[in-house]
Amino acid sequence: MAAPTTPQISVVMPVYNAQRYLREAVDSVLEQTYDNFELIASNDGSTDDTRQILEGYARRDPRVKVLNRANTGIVGALNDGLDAARGTFIARMDADDISLPQRFSRQVEYLEKHPECVALGCKGLQIDSDGDPLGPFHFVSSHDQIDGEFLKGIGGAILHPTVMIRAEVLKSIGGYRADFRHAEDFDLFLRLAEKGRLANLPEVLLKYRLHPKSVSHVERQKQRQLKATILHETYRRRGLTDPVPDPPLIESPDSTADLHALWGMMAHRAGYKKTARKHARLALRTAPLRANTLRTLAYVFLGPRAAGILRRLRRIVAKTQ
Repeated sequence: MAAPTTPQISVVMPVYNAQRYLREAVDSVLEQTYDNFELIASNDGSTDDTRQILEGYARRDPRVKVLNRANTGIVGALNDGLDAARGTFIARMDADDISLPQRFSRQVEYLEKHPECVALGCKGLQIDSDGDPLGPFHFVSSHDQIDGEFLKGIGGAILHPTVMIRAEVLKSIGGYRADFRHAEDFDLFLRLAEKGRLANLPEVLLKYRLHPKSVSHVERQKQRQLKATILHETYRRRGLTDPVPDPPLIESPDSTADLHALWGMMAHRAGYKKTARKHARLALRTAPLRANTLRTLAYVFLGPRAAGILRRLRRIVAKTQ
């Protein structure tokens, strides 16, 4: 397919050592029903086969542009991608996620009808390393709901890899700020909310992959500290007199078994029985006697009877102590 002379969308995808899922991610972009785009893959000094994979795509499809750069981290990779972007809209994409075929067409349609909207996300479906469904993300749709959650220190009101942003607005605020790595999207959306409206489409248009080591506990602590700094700055910038909230701490599972137990419960609640059973078995195989493992096994395999059985077990344990 010929490269668009002036693409409507520039897809900015930072990439680092992503060979395992990269082809699936790139294919999901190239197979969009809306095809007036360029894909800018910002290769952040990968040491695996990422560069070769991306350059192979670029040889076959002129819409793919590869930026090979020294490894400095995601913020630098994102900003280099923005500098190279020619589109009216910037679509974010991560190298391990999957955009569903209608994503770009639905987002462009909405943005063209709503000029007041500067950034548009969508509902995301969480998947595991194998691509099996775990469940949808918490979802809010309106500007006031989204901005309100960010102002409380709650991230994820817009999922970063789902967003499509007006390029002119994004570049006018200076793109991403390197001082806030690990919370760069949280900072970005608060600044964008001061330039226009934020919104989410109510349909699942992206599959968001979770990994066993996606974000460590140490990084979550750093992220919380950065969010606190961002919130103080935002409240001053907006002239808000309300007390600045402490960002909530999202605890990381203590072990691989706890992670599988968590994912098993997520999938169980969302109705994905096959995925729930898979992760319950993985939790059992990893650490059969952990409390989270036993709880997950009970709910996944016993269904509605689990709550009563667990209550009786807790009473028995309490009497023996």
